[in-house]
Amino acid sequence: MLKIKYPILLLILFWSNVNLLSQNLSPASSTISLLTASPGEELYTTFGHSAIRIQDTLSGSDIVYNYGIFNFRTPNFYQKFIRGKLMYQLGRQQLNSFLDVYTRENRKVTERVMNLTDSQKAAVINFLAQNYLPENREYLYDFFYDNCASRIRDVVEIELGAGFEYSDTSNRKVTFRQLLDEYLITMPWADFGIDLILGLKADKRASFRHQMFLPDYLESNLNKGKVNYKPLFSESTTLLPYQFQPNTSVGFFTPLVVMILLLLGTALFTFLVQNKILQNTFDVFLFLVLGMMGCVFLFMWFGTDHQACHQNVNMLWANPLYLFLAPFALIKNWRWFWWSILRISGALLLLFPIFPQQYHLAFIPIFLLIGLRCWYRVFKH
Repeated sequence: MLKIKYPILLLILFWSNVNLLSQNLSPASSTISLLTASPGEELYTTFGHSAIRIQDTLSGSDIVYNYGIFNFRTPNFYQKFIRGKLMYQLGRQQLNSFLDVYTRENRKVTERVMNLTDSQKAAVINFLAQNYLPENREYLYDFFYDNCASRIRDVVEIELGAGFEYSDTSNRKVTFRQLLDEYLITMPWADFGIDLILGLKADKRASFRHQMFLPDYLESNLNKGKVNYKPLFSESTTLLPYQFQPNTSVGFFTPLVVMILLLLGTALFTFLVQNKILQNTFDVFLFLVLGMMGCVFLFMWFGTDHQACHQNVNMLWANPLYLFLAPFALIKNWRWFWWSILRISGALLLLFPIFPQQYHLAFIPIFLLIGLRCWYRVFKH
């Protein structure tokens, strides 16, 4: 009997804690809404944000549940962040506190009220209260598959039960990388860096559900949802007006322009400079840079939990082995080595439109630059 008593006691205490968090919220007098914040100026705000609002007119409670919280005081914070091991958590705050951030950043916040029955409201309220318990609130963040927006999608789909369905799941045939590109038009260097670091998994086609990792798509795709044969959203309100205007001027020195200039400079150096010591020094520096880039790609693939950075075939042209092989190839004049890289560069150029991993347009001058130096080593050195 004692073996049964203690588990039952623990279960009673557990549900008591959940009820303490939700007992002030009456489903009959509550509204549950999706909040969507527009993109901001900083890179980490570029894709917007999502949260759930629960407002109870009877008790006066107005709470926002936010799955995008992390603790800067976490031991080894930066190490865990880089390696993709940083735990995010469900946060809970008053609506005014939530809106203060977006007021300071001049970002738009819209609200879409959900058309739910009292039992469905109770299911969502109790789930969020349970999920907010210290032992439940943390989760391992994944940018594409488990983030602040996709978690809300799961809450809606699971907690509303069989009464929820999508009226239309047709969507554009688009990859995860292409979805990111939509938000990075005015941030060319960020777009360039992201295309460097993301691997093949970013080029998988994003399904209707997977597109909801982005807050805008979460709102638009859930808008195709029906609950109890009625539209999921009953009304839309703008809580904060849109004021922030992104800088549409990207400047002259975009990655493509800079890489073309580097290619032209390399061509002039290759054909005009006769000093072999300078030529050798140039190639040592070039392939050391490419090798170090390859080490970064290798680390992000095998040394981190960032799934989007795995299987990065940019290592075909930025290879860690260059750190060791390039100096020997220069000393011993390994023509086979330079021939190999020349062929790889040529293949990447020819396969550019159909290559399984989408390349940034600024990669083309890089391939030409590498090919030019290898051509010089094979035919002119």
